[in-house]
Amino acid sequence: MLKIERIDHTADEGVIVQADTLEDLFKAMAHEMFRIICPDDDSIHEREEHSLSVEGEDHAELLVNWLSELNFLFQTEQILLAETTSLTLNDHRLHAKISADRYDPDRHMLATEIKAVTYHHLFVEKQKSGWKAQVIFDI
Repeated sequence: MLKIERIDHTADEGVIVQADTLEDLFKAMAHEMFRIICPDDDSIHEREEHSLSVEGEDHAELLVNWLSELNFLFQTEQILLAETTSLTLNDHRLHAKISADRYDPDRHMLATEIKAVTYHHLFVEKQKSGWKAQVIFDI
């Protein structure tokens, strides 16, 4: 089960994701963040791989740090996420490998820039049938 919902928020963009596993939730949230940046994900190809590791005090901080690291890669190296090819995490650490593409104005149409991944209305929670999270992005 994977359910994704976009929420409108004044001057921001929010996403709610429900997934069977915590790993799938983190992967889906990253994918959605890049669909906010570049809605046409068919234009993003798997051209290079990157490894990322982040730490956090809990799942919520880990999610913010994961998304912030991906956004930092886009801001500094113009890297667009194609797919999270592997992701392992525990309560305080995440390690992932991603396939990515570099931004090319001839192939990619950017919709908006994400300034920050916020803690506003942030939650990550275990539910009866999986996991649910909400993130608000400052755009």
